[in-house]
Amino acid sequence: MLFDRFARDFEIVEAFIGKRRFTRLATRFINRIDVPLIDGRAEYEEYLAVHIGLPKGVPVIGDFYFRFALPVVEIQADATIQSAVMQPAAEGVASFALDIDVFRTMDLPDGRADILELLSRFRDSKNRLYRQFLTPKALEEFK
Repeated sequence: MLFDRFARDFEIVEAFIGKRRFTRLATRFINRIDVPLIDGRAEYEEYLAVHIGLPKGVPVIGDFYFRFALPVVEIQADATIQSAVMQPAAEGVASFALDIDVFRTMDLPDGRADILELLSRFRDSKNRLYRQFLTPKALEEFK
């Protein structure tokens, strides 16, 4: 598991450089979502629960980028959510990013065990946000 590897490597780094006071703790998850093209179009809103709503009559978007921030109250942290069109991963699909960064810059723990526990809670919140920002159709297709 990736988190177990991080915990092991964190211990090695700490032994090498000594204990340091952090100014930011975060977990970040950048996903590439591949959406099938149907008649040359990708219906992002069928996959992403947060999307750009355009008025009727506005032509199809060829490119988009959005970013917003929100508090993650249960862990006294913040999250930055970003999404944008990406270079397609394969023929017949359109690709977009869903980038979730959960972080805290104040009241950070000192000890390694407390830091790892907080990062684990960040990861749980990041996973919850991921499930909230994808539609049921996307969650089913990307199991």
